[in-house]
Amino acid sequence: MGNRKNKKSRRHRRPHRSGPVHLRSLEALEQLRDRVVETARELARLREAQHALREQLGALAAEMPALPPGGSGARIVFPEDPEVLRQKVQAFIEAVDHYLEQDLGAAGPPPPATS
Repeated sequence: MGNRKNKKSRRHRRPHRSGPVHLRSLEALEQLRDRVVETARELARLREAQHALREQLGALAAEMPALPPGGSGARIVFPEDPEVLRQKVQAFIEAVDHYLEQDLGAAGPPPPATS
């Protein structure tokens, strides 16, 4: 009966698994390698995009006017040239002034607003 220990040691043992995936073939290793390479490429692309976005954000922050000291208000940023915006606002003011000057029953057409 001393052979019993020998029989246990000869039993089929499961292969050791390292991590959540057990790779059993060269094809599986190649697929994993391809996925790792593709992931590395995507990470490099995302890093480049992140770097470009940081540069754009820095440039935009540098262009924004500073709030007055102690100011806690929100900044309003217009994408247009300030002079163009000024002209549009002035045209709207003139249109409102025209309506205010006119009698509501006899109002004529307002001056054209430039856009």
